[in-house]
Amino acid sequence: MLSAQRASIRPKCWRKGSNNSVNVKSALLLGRSYMHQHWRVCVAIVLVVYCFLTNLGCDGHVGVSGVVVDETGAPVQQARVSLRDAGFTVAGPRAVASDGTYWLSSTVAPSDAPVELVVTINNFEVHTEQLGRNSDFDDHRIVLNRSAFANVELPARDDNGEDPVGMEVDE
Repeated sequence: MLSAQRASIRPKCWRKGSNNSVNVKSALLLGRSYMHQHWRVCVAIVLVVYCFLTNLGCDGHVGVSGVVVDETGAPVQQARVSLRDAGFTVAGPRAVASDGTYWLSSTVAPSDAPVELVVTINNFEVHTEQLGRNSDFDDHRIVLNRSAFANVELPARDDNGEDPVGMEVDE
């Protein structure tokens, strides 16, 4: 009785005495083949192992939060903060909030080299700072210095004291 039930579960091409190649092709095309089911399981196992192995290399963690200010202590809005590891950006760039606060967090690959915190904004010098791996920094204060080119004034007249060509100067 049990063997009769098993025979009814199996495709016709697997039953004793069946030499019909049409049944074999239809079973394979419909995904009913026993080998085809094992193939799907093997592919799923390989994908799970691949995902596990690729995440093994990211076992470090760096987190930093705080405030970005200028030399006077005023918060700097719209600065871009990012974390770089071996020249590649791993977190950010993220915009600083209107009150100057920011936070970044990322996993990093194991290495002896430090992770870099980079802050950029127009009219300020680029701020680069090295952070240790596997560390969290709370209330980290970053002071940005104004660029030497931030307050450059262009003359409205040429060297002879005349208006530049194509420009009118109101006095």
